[in-house]
Amino acid sequence: MTYALAELQDGEGDNTRDELLARILNFFDVVSDIEENTVVDGNLVNVYPNPGNDRVTLEFNLEESASVSIRFYDMSGKLISMEDEDFSTGNHRYEISTENLPRGVYHIHVLTGIRSETLKWIKVN
Repeated sequence: MTYALAELQDGEGDNTRDELLARILNFFDVVSDIEENTVVDGNLVNVYPNPGNDRVTLEFNLEESASVSIRFYDMSGKLISMEDEDFSTGNHRYEISTENLPRGVYHIHVLTGIRSETLKWIKVN
């Protein structure tokens, strides 16, 4: 596989080496090169307490009703947990139990249709 990827040339279009690697990683639910607090077309999601213990709260605003996808990843990019929930328009607080997670650093990826954001969260106990 490495040989086949090495034959690709970087350039424009959907067939660049980086685009292919991104599609492969996405297919296997592997997160890589996460930028903290990046947002696409929307407001930032607040995560607290951070650092925290057995619960984490996400606070966000939706301009219209949407299905929200929340994914927890460990530092190696392994998917730890996922939750999908439908929300109405407006401000929301969503609590997630983290008591079964070991102490460490996690990335929380929140996706609401065209909006997405990835945040770093630290569990201390």
